[in-house]
Amino acid sequence: MELVILGWALVFAVVSAGVFLVARALIQIASLVYNAYEKRIDSRTATRESALLAIGSIVALLATALVAATAILVILASLLQGNTF
Repeated sequence: MELVILGWALVFAVVSAGVFLVARALIQIASLVYNAYEKRIDSRTATRESALLAIGSIVALLATALVAATAILVILASLLQGNTF
């Protein structure tokens, strides 16, 4: 029983970490846009860095979705087999 609880705690930690990474990337993209608007950095650098941050946030979203989907499938499989936690 303790391993099940630890497993679910790990799932929740991974999902919340993925959400944090996406939020952090979006804040950094907004900061880049502001700095480009204020002419602190050139638009080419801002575009390149924004693209890299966007790719990173997409990867984080995909990883988070994979972990969440696996957890949902485990729950559904255990319910269909009649196992209770």
